[in-house]
Amino acid sequence: MSSNKEKRKLEIIKGSLKLFAQNGFYVTTIPIIAKDLGMSVGNMYNYFKSKEELAQEALRFISKYLAKDIRAVNESNLTTEEKIRKIVAEYFKVAQNDPQMIEFFLRVYLSNREVFKSGCEGMICVNEFVTEIMIFFEEGGSQGRSKKPRLL
Repeated sequence: MSSNKEKRKLEIIKGSLKLFAQNGFYVTTIPIIAKDLGMSVGNMYNYFKSKEELAQEALRFISKYLAKDIRAVNESNLTTEEKIRKIVAEYFKVAQNDPQMIEFFLRVYLSNREVFKSGCEGMICVNEFVTEIMIFFEEGGSQGRSKKPRLL
């Protein structure tokens, strides 16, 4: 796929995240997304075969986006307590700067699991994020502490 097509696909994903988060999955239609992005409905279908496919790609995008920050924390030489602080800070940064990502995850993905049954079974679409969280817990648990951590 050409880089221009990839850029446009990313624009569609980001634009749809905002609309899905604001209006919910079922109210947001491909024609509404296309209109908001200034493109034709037919052109939208050149990028995504269905609204469900678009929602699944949006979920994968969020998973990769969040995993990248957590991976950087996991690879750092910080203590478990410092890593917790950093991960929480990153989460709040995303919630402040890109609230549609958190809204999409909470409002669309968790509330409309039937949309993600086919193609996103189990944790397939969020595997990058879940993997980094699991690495964090595994490494944090193996470090151990003699005293109780003070979280904040």
